[in-house]
Amino acid sequence: MILDELSEEDLGELRRFSALTGMPLKDTDLTSTEEVIEFGLELKDIRDSLMKDMGDEELRKYVEEFLRSHNTCTLATCHGSWPRATPIEYTYHDGCLYLISEGGEKFAGLLMNGRVSVAVYEDYTSMNNLAGMQLTGSAEIVHGRDYMAGVLALKGLGTDLIDKLPVDLNIIKVTISRVEFLYSRFRDEGFHVRQTLQFK
Repeated sequence: MILDELSEEDLGELRRFSALTGMPLKDTDLTSTEEVIEFGLELKDIRDSLMKDMGDEELRKYVEEFLRSHNTCTLATCHGSWPRATPIEYTYHDGCLYLISEGGEKFAGLLMNGRVSVAVYEDYTSMNNLAGMQLTGSAEIVHGRDYMAGVLALKGLGTDLIDKLPVDLNIIKVTISRVEFLYSRFRDEGFHVRQTLQFK
C-alpha cells in the first residue's frame, strides 16, 4: 500500500481507522517476492500447456539439428551467490554437450553445483526470425585420456593436438534434461514458436 497512490476517499477512511485504533499510517508492502515469483512460474506453465505441441519425436529432430549446426554456447554456472556466464565451444552427441576447457572461474560453480543452464542461439535480426534455445542440465567434469580421445574424435581431431599443449585440458559433460526452444520456423509448420522438450 503506497499512501500517495490512494484515492482521497480511501486515504480518508484509513486516516479515520488509524485515529480509532492508534495504528500508524504508513506505506506498507506485505508482498512476498518468492510467492509472486512462484505464482508467475505457475502461470507460465499454464500458458505453455495451452500452446500447440509439436510432439517430442519431431521436436527432438529440430533440437538436435540446431545443436549440431552450431558450436558455441554460453554456459551459466553458479557458486553461492556468484553467477558466471562463459562463452565456450561445444560438441553435441547423443543428448550431451561436451566442452573442453583448461580451467577458469566456471569450475568453482561446476564443483559446487552441477546444475547448469546453457544458451545456444543465432544473432538477432528481427522478431520474425528468432532462433535460440535454453538448455537445462547437469554437468560433470570427466577425466581420462580415452574419454578425451573420444571427444576429440567427435570434433575430427586427434590427441596429438593436446599432447603438445603446456596445460592439461578438462572435459565438461553436460547431460541435457530440458530444452526450451524459440524458433520462428515452427510457425511455418503450424506450431507455436516456443516449444519445450524434456530430454530422456
